[in-house]
Amino acid sequence: MIRLLLPQLQRFAWGSPTAIPEILGLDVDGSPLAEAWFGATSRVAPGPVVDLTDGADPASWPSLEELVAHRPCEALGEGPAAVEEDGHPRFPFLVKFLAAAWPLSIQVHPNATQAREGFEREQAAGIAPDDPARIYRDPNAKPEAIVALEPFQLLAGFRDPLRSAELLEALDCPALGEVVSRLRRGGPAGVEGALRYLCNLDEAPLNAVVAELTDACGAAAEAPDGPAGWAALQCRWVAQLGNEFPGDPGVVFALLMNHLELDEFDLAFVPEGMVHSYLVGSGLEVMGNSDNVVRGGLTIKPTHLDELLRIVDFTPALPTLIRAGSRPAGPYEIPSQAFALDVIDVRSDDAAHHAAAG
Repeated sequence: MIRLLLPQLQRFAWGSPTAIPEILGLDVDGSPLAEAWFGATSRVAPGPVVDLTDGADPASWPSLEELVAHRPCEALGEGPAAVEEDGHPRFPFLVKFLAAAWPLSIQVHPNATQAREGFEREQAAGIAPDDPARIYRDPNAKPEAIVALEPFQLLAGFRDPLRSAELLEALDCPALGEVVSRLRRGGPAGVEGALRYLCNLDEAPLNAVVAELTDACGAAAEAPDGPAGWAALQCRWVAQLGNEFPGDPGVVFALLMNHLELDEFDLAFVPEGMVHSYLVGSGLEVMGNSDNVVRGGLTIKPTHLDELLRIVDFTPALPTLIRAGSRPAGPYEIPSQAFALDVIDVRSDDAAHHAAAG
């Protein structure tokens, strides 16, 4: 039996009005379309699983959730068991088309232990699932991988704090002197010290820090003798973000993170605990089945800086990168047990490739 899983469309303001409609063959109506979800979480209802057998009755089409619950062997094969949520089985991973015309929030996802502890804590506190104060929507971890479908830019992981200190000193921002001093400690301690200082600033000094950094980055990006390479690109982004999000600590976070560019079919794997933000471009995401997102800035949604500082990995690091060289690189060697990722080339007669839990 052949089944087709239909997506659930997410119309967030940062989405592209054209990218996902072009991928899925949908009509373009001019409104932003940010994500197309294939799967189900506590927040997003599952799409129907369409039976493509000739003469199949649409009334008999189950949702993915129903298929996993009642026919797990058919839905999951011999792969890992479905994740459990409130005693109900769910498909163990999610797949999304993502199309960012504007940056997503600075964010971190918890590991399995942090997610379960946070979920149980908020359940015991009686925080409703739809309450904006709710952070942990489920007890599951959320590692994720993104495969670029076009040139794609992202921030992921903290840069060596000594290099960040050098860039800030070159920008000559007196208001960030204490940040530079803490970065100079080096290693995770340098990153943590700088972030905790920023997150504890009162509104007025934080506004001054972000404004000074925004102006300095804007001037550096335009100067003929300004920074080159990664530093120039980072300055342009920080200036743009600072103008859009004045007084937001995420603007300074952005300067302390690795700026990365993916070509078509390149993959970046972001583990639990790694701070990241997708800046612009379209891609295919595969991730653990979770809706747990701890935001730290660059968003109109609620941020939870204390919780972000509690679960983030301060260790300077890059995400796992797999460079495809202009063609699909599947099977992608992803350092996770939550899922595997391979590629189907519908133009070839090769053996079938697929995305699957592993």
